[in-house]
Formats: sequence, C-alpha cells, structure tokens
Amino acid sequence: MAAATALRRGSCLCQTVKFSLTGPPARHIQCNCLNCQKASGSAFLTNILYKRDQYKIESGANSVKIFEDKHTDSGSVLERAFCSNCGSNLSIRNTSNPKMSDNIVVCAGSIDDNYKHFSPQSELFTHRRHAWVPEVKRVKKPDQAKM
Repeated sequence: MAAATALRRGSCLCQTVKFSLTGPPARHIQCNCLNCQKASGSAFLTNILYKRDQYKIESGANSVKIFEDKHTDSGSVLERAFCSNCGSNLSIRNTSNPKMSDNIVVCAGSIDDNYKHFSPQSELFTHRRHAWVPEVKRVKKPDQAKM
C-alpha cells in the first residue's frame, strides 16, 4: 500500500513553481517528436504519465503559463505548461483526445529527486529519433507480462 501514497516533489528551475505527485506513475515515456525536441531544447523529452488527480501545484500557480501546441505530429492539441519566470517545462496535457483527459504528463526533468529508478518503458515518434540516440527497448508493465 505504500506505493499508492508515495510522494514526489517537483519544481521549476527558479523554484517559483512547486508541485507534488502522489502514487505511482502509469508510464515512463521518451518522446522524440519534433515539438518535444524543440520544447526541451534537446533530442527528446522524457515524460512520466500520471493521473491528473495525482498532480497538485503547491505554490507558484500564478507563474504557470500554458502554450497551446496545435501543430503536433499526432494531430492532438497539447497544453504545454511552463514557468513564466524561468521557462522550465512542467507538464503536458492532451486536450483533444478524450482517452487522455484524466492524465497529465509530467516532464521528468522537473522532478526534484534524481529519480534513480527511472527508465523509459516506451518511446513515441521513433521516426524522429536522432541517429545517435539509442532505441528504447519496450518494457512490459508487470501485470502485462502475465497476459
């Protein structure tokens, strides 16, 4: 039962926005889409999928700004949340896919601890992966391995 109450904390670079996460994440994902590359300023964006009710902004909510990303590889509209003071990526919400409406994608770099046990379980938009970035070996969740 301890996993259900596990608590992680996260923040932006300038520490203005702080948030908490309760319970285990649903998935760890590496996204190689062009928009995530541009948003992260890197080769990909590492994301952690949670339910929206697991994510709570503790302070600095007035500094959170939303960029509505309408031109995505998936065709979905994404709300990309970031700190208006330092520009740190915080989270992403898919607002056009009803299956994703209860989820929030937390940008892994915004989590405060070093997340030693993090490993991407899957990746998206592999056709956009840079040649020097290793392929993510798809990992089945423990309950899927029994099926």
